[in-house]
Amino acid sequence: PTGFNVFDKENLGWKRGHYVLIAGKTGDGKSALALQTAVNMAISGARVSYYVLEQDRQEIGQRLMANLAEVKLNKIVDPEKLSEDEYQLVQKAVRRLKHRLRKAEGRLTVAEPGTDVSLLDILNDAVGDNPDVLIVDYVTLLRGTGDDNQRYELGNISRTAKVWAGKLNCVVILLAQLNADGEVKYAKKLAEDANSAFFINRSPETPDLIEIRLPKARQNNPQPFFLEADYSTMSFRDTDRVAPSATAGITGSGRAAGPRKRPVRRDALSPE
Repeated sequence: PTGFNVFDKENLGWKRGHYVLIAGKTGDGKSALALQTAVNMAISGARVSYYVLEQDRQEIGQRLMANLAEVKLNKIVDPEKLSEDEYQLVQKAVRRLKHRLRKAEGRLTVAEPGTDVSLLDILNDAVGDNPDVLIVDYVTLLRGTGDDNQRYELGNISRTAKVWAGKLNCVVILLAQLNADGEVKYAKKLAEDANSAFFINRSPETPDLIEIRLPKARQNNPQPFFLEADYSTMSFRDTDRVAPSATAGITGSGRAAGPRKRPVRRDALSPE
């Protein structure tokens, strides 16, 4: 399960062997939504491997602490702003997460593969972790996606994600950007190949009420749903709220050879 009840009740979460795309415009909270999903799935018993390309492990750790303790991220980044009560909240929240992971036998590993890596590099690295869920944040920072062959490379990446989701019998989640028209930036193929896609739709009228649209929903109910977002703590939660009016639609139309160039740095929260 994703941990978002409205979606899970209808769809029983995402299926093993599926490739999932999470996409949003700049500043809409793609990484925050992916991290929230990672936490939700890990505490339900999944082994989650989160590969960060845009940020580093320290930044992800800070976001995670803000999310768990419901303490504003700017205070986590600058601990001198934390009150003693807030500091204790953070410590307690981390201990609670470790307890829940131990009880559920789940795991959340944050890996920092460095620069100039391909999706195959990441997938090959993940084999040893035997993940149930593998998240790559985000796709246009992978090798080859910034040159003249960008559209072709992104098409290859989406096909690779789909094939390897089946090989690893896990859910492979890629993060991507949406353009101003609400379509996947640079390559629509990323959405076309996905088994399921979550597109973040954030309205200026209700910036804390996020619509999740499902332009691709194979074996899923395509009905959009809403989450409540707190960007100060990088958290997304279930909500009974509904947007006061309908918002504009969004449309979406073998192992790698050679060694990795550098070792992957990783941190893990696990039952140990």
